[in-house]
Amino acid sequence: MGDFDTSDDEDLIENVEPMDPFPLDWLDIPSLGLCQTLALSSLPGCRFKEHRRNLKKDLEFIVDSGITDVFVLMKSYEFRKYKVPNILQEYEKVGIQVHHCDVEDGSLPPEQEMMELILDLRSVVECNGKSLIHCYGGFGRTGVLAACFLLSLDPNLAPETAIGHVRALRGVRAIQTVRQWNFVQDFRTVEKAYYENLGEYDRSRSVSR
Repeated sequence: MGDFDTSDDEDLIENVEPMDPFPLDWLDIPSLGLCQTLALSSLPGCRFKEHRRNLKKDLEFIVDSGITDVFVLMKSYEFRKYKVPNILQEYEKVGIQVHHCDVEDGSLPPEQEMMELILDLRSVVECNGKSLIHCYGGFGRTGVLAACFLLSLDPNLAPETAIGHVRALRGVRAIQTVRQWNFVQDFRTVEKAYYENLGEYDRSRSVSR
């Protein structure tokens, strides 16, 4: 992955302000009830290689954008690697509800946890909140959760269409690995098994946060 920034660079980098606002990509699909409701992004405040973000400024922009909940799909060691060791606490300090899934780069959450994340996303939408999903780059792990969430909203939506929506927004690198792509293709089976295990369940009801 290349060399990390040395500790001697810390103070200098901390004061570097980004030249542009933090990029939030809104997954707007009116037919699914999504309009400025769900955003996808890379890691805020990242200071690694060519990235020199300022976490405080990025969080200010995220808050100003109305984000109420953040879904973070990263291993804990990545926060240190990318120089945002306390990012989850920083989200909480600015009043954003954190949903953290400890998942390895290139992988995806376990089926049970994936479904719980999707139910949390549905709950945020139903409560008129706004969600942000991100991992490090905002492509693989982020793309899988976003695509599966879209499939959960419309039982007639094809997996290829869900993937297309995400890639139209984040680029062809979204949903990166064969395992991630296969999971989206098989999501209907995972979803069906999850609800069957719960017994009778009214999917139209509001899910409590």
